[in-house]
Amino acid sequence: MTHKRLYVLLFCFLNVMCLTTTRVEAQDTPETVKHNGEKFLVHKVEAGQTLFGISKKYFCSVDDLLEANPELKERDLKIGQTVLIPRDAMNRKKFRRIDITLDGGGYLTHEVHRKETLYSLSKKYSIDIEEIKKYNPQIEERGLQPGIRLKIPYAQGDDAEPEVMQPPKVDSFEIHIVKKKETLFSISKRYNVSVDSIQWANGGLSRGLKEGTTIRIPVKNVSVMPLPTASDTSVADTLIADTAKTGTKRDTLKVDSLIQQLDRYRTFQIGVLMPFSSLLHDSAQRVYKEQGKFILPSPSVTALNLYRGLIAAADSLTKKGFNADIHLYDTETNLDSLKRSFEDSLPEFDLVFGPLFRSNFEWFADLAKESAIPVISPVSLPSKILIERNNAVKIKPGAGSKLMQLAYHVVSEHIDSNLVIWNSGRFKDRDTYATALKHANICAAQLGSDSLKEMSLYTPSKKNVRSLFEDSTHYTLFVPSNDQAYMSEFVTSLNDLVLKGKGISVTVYGMESWRRFDNLDTEYFQRLNTRLVTDSWVNYNDTTTIRFIQAYRSKYKADPHQDVLTAYDAGVYFFGGLMKYGEFMHYKLPTYIRTGLSSRFNFIRIDSYTGFENQGFYIYEIDDYEKVLVR
Repeated sequence: MTHKRLYVLLFCFLNVMCLTTTRVEAQDTPETVKHNGEKFLVHKVEAGQTLFGISKKYFCSVDDLLEANPELKERDLKIGQTVLIPRDAMNRKKFRRIDITLDGGGYLTHEVHRKETLYSLSKKYSIDIEEIKKYNPQIEERGLQPGIRLKIPYAQGDDAEPEVMQPPKVDSFEIHIVKKKETLFSISKRYNVSVDSIQWANGGLSRGLKEGTTIRIPVKNVSVMPLPTASDTSVADTLIADTAKTGTKRDTLKVDSLIQQLDRYRTFQIGVLMPFSSLLHDSAQRVYKEQGKFILPSPSVTALNLYRGLIAAADSLTKKGFNADIHLYDTETNLDSLKRSFEDSLPEFDLVFGPLFRSNFEWFADLAKESAIPVISPVSLPSKILIERNNAVKIKPGAGSKLMQLAYHVVSEHIDSNLVIWNSGRFKDRDTYATALKHANICAAQLGSDSLKEMSLYTPSKKNVRSLFEDSTHYTLFVPSNDQAYMSEFVTSLNDLVLKGKGISVTVYGMESWRRFDNLDTEYFQRLNTRLVTDSWVNYNDTTTIRFIQAYRSKYKADPHQDVLTAYDAGVYFFGGLMKYGEFMHYKLPTYIRTGLSSRFNFIRIDSYTGFENQGFYIYEIDDYEKVLVR
């Protein structure tokens, strides 16, 4: 073989090696995505990594990462989560030249390059030179030589606040970056979860999917709230073994057999965590000194009303054998006071009502989750508080839940009566309308009907409204709008149309917010057969309700607020559930359906990783200036 031919073969071999090496490096390069016209690298979080460490790897600041990933300001870093790295904020020259890896032990691994010194490294990573030497004893033996790899512990410098130094937690969600032409259906199939669970975990996704956006995907086989034990350990072991085999499914018969062994005469431990004494004293006294009036602050008034309702419920069940110790905790309005109350240990509660504020509720529900303690929210909080908290229970249905239930009711009752869904076209109503339309069409499809008829007017003047309706026809209008100005003009125009004597009549389904619009005449509601949705309904002609109000007046010299009635119903429901099911009550909620003085309890949960949300609601209309129950 000639030297020339040997050189050619060697040259080809080296080219092949270079190409192979290039491909391998390409596989390790982070994926690049476009979002809102900007380019980002995608970093997948591994165990032991921190936000600070990630910022150092990509040569950008923590603030740049938080700006590109706003959800990190509200939630901890999670294992498996993806973090978008803004390319424009990176020092891309250094990123290409300097290879920094993140291991699982809380270290950066830095490969030393020419001209680097211990001093420059200490400045680069905000760490003392002695600390670098401590974790890298080879420096004392061989000195700082190019090519050696150093362990750099995460520093506590000015740019490394404690919250960005926290290692990631195990999460029951994956972060998915939406790609071009992806749909909710295709994503649900990819991750083997339902479309509804994806929507629920992402606030409804009423605006649909957009390329480059990130969404949370609930993964399967996450841990569920621990099962309680029973006196018959063999039966309990069998139940737990079956649960382990089937994931989140349980043998209902075995659960019921355990329930039969309950001590129904035990004394239950009930926690009530609300803003009580300190707020009452400080705020009320201050207002009294300044204005000469004794006015209670709103959170304390709510807490007081809820407490009175719970006490009334406990008293009413005493004759049936209910015994409980009710423990009051003043949570004030900040998280620090709540943490101080439980910094030593968590009492063995059977049930907890509160806290009222979202951050307090989420913190306590997380604390109580490990002990399988149900935590009840008696006020309106976002449905997101239930995500990853399968011990959390939300009494007040969320706005999305009520809208969904209303859509199903309207379509199922009026699918054959010239049904129209009305779009205001206003930006404020965009998400509400999209949610209502989606669920209305789902219900129509289930009933074997075509998509619903839609009407839209951005300016609902009398002339414009009149042009859309035919004489001598009845219409059922579903109007999912919360825009007060729009609804004032639309209802006025619709009322005028009905009064014209053209034989046009309507039944209008609308939002609970309409009753708070002071410029909408009650007479219009009556003429238009308006029906509204609500999560509470009081029948003041009911004898049980009358007796409760009389007893409350006698004791407190005032009529009960709606919060009192809500808490009373919740107390009767959950205290009765404890008597019937004991510590197994939490698992029986979906089948434990009850109606109280003002609330209906019908709990559901999307999956084992979520808590329970109440779906109980009422629909009423105005007849002869009184609210009359329709459903």
